[in-house]
Amino acid sequence: RLLLIMLVIMLVILPVWDPIYLVHMQRHLVLPLLLLPCISSFGINHEFTAMLFPLIISSVGLLVCFLTTLFATDFFEIKLVKEIEPALKKQLVISTVLMTVGIAIVSWIALPSTFTIFNFGEQKVVKNWQLFLCVSVGLWAGLIIGFVTEYYTSNAYSPVQDVADSCRTGAATNVIFGLALGYKSVIIPIFAIAISIFVSFSFAAMYGVA
Repeated sequence: RLLLIMLVIMLVILPVWDPIYLVHMQRHLVLPLLLLPCISSFGINHEFTAMLFPLIISSVGLLVCFLTTLFATDFFEIKLVKEIEPALKKQLVISTVLMTVGIAIVSWIALPSTFTIFNFGEQKVVKNWQLFLCVSVGLWAGLIIGFVTEYYTSNAYSPVQDVADSCRTGAATNVIFGLALGYKSVIIPIFAIAISIFVSFSFAAMYGVA
């Protein structure tokens, strides 16, 4: 029943509230992910709940988003402008932690303990905890990327302050410094994405990456 409620929220309530949401979600995310389990042991054994695992994960994410907004509106009410940025940080961490717990629960309930998927014509045996790690590693990589992006783009930290200070000596130094800083800012995100792809592919092939 809980899984059904999550699917109703994602596929009925939210599209009515924002019709564009359904189009983009189904076209870019949900539909490709729903095709992969059909040729795995999920489809062969007619395990409908396991086939809907991508939809359930998205539904859990929506519920976590709703819960996380309460921390900014009710639990940690923002009264000053300077409190906005710390509140956003708290929301990122809280949502990531809650989502990790939600993924663990869904992986344990919706997925069989062991199943097979097709990896370029060959069958690969995958366990439910491995698929949980595939989702979690991407989730935490996203959190790391978010913090790194904030560090390199917020005027509260030294990178942006140094770029502004470089304007004192002219536009040329500003452009050079800004370009170098831009190259530097993507190092950690690239490693985070690469590690998450490697771990996910090792555990569950392309389905894990997706």
